[in-house]
Amino acid sequence: MGSGMGAKHAEFGALMHNIASCLHCLGDLPRAKQYYERALVAFDTPPPSRMSYLLFGDVDRKRCEFVRERLVDIEFGRLPDLTKFLDGYGKRREVTDDLKEEKRTPSSYGIAGAYPDPFLGQINALAFTART
Repeated sequence: MGSGMGAKHAEFGALMHNIASCLHCLGDLPRAKQYYERALVAFDTPPPSRMSYLLFGDVDRKRCEFVRERLVDIEFGRLPDLTKFLDGYGKRREVTDDLKEEKRTPSSYGIAGAYPDPFLGQINALAFTART
């Protein structure tokens, strides 16, 4: 939630997380772990400005916590819990019935099973449909 290198690191971290999430859902735990660890490094940034903190909180810290939870799942050989996600503001959310329905039918994005990515608001078709 900033500009310059911080925003680039957050975007890179989101991409690494999304790749890790796809691999995790597919059961490729060793490779998922590598990508989660890369996401963790990208999200490990200095604290946000006071204004950003007041508006959004410490989003990168929340992202790091979420990624660490996924790494714990991998350590225990568990697939990710796909009923929850972290939105672009670092808030943990439940997958709504609308998103669950998107999983079964062609979506407004033109891809069956596509849903808005929790980090970037972009499309992520594989992570949600991998366990169907």
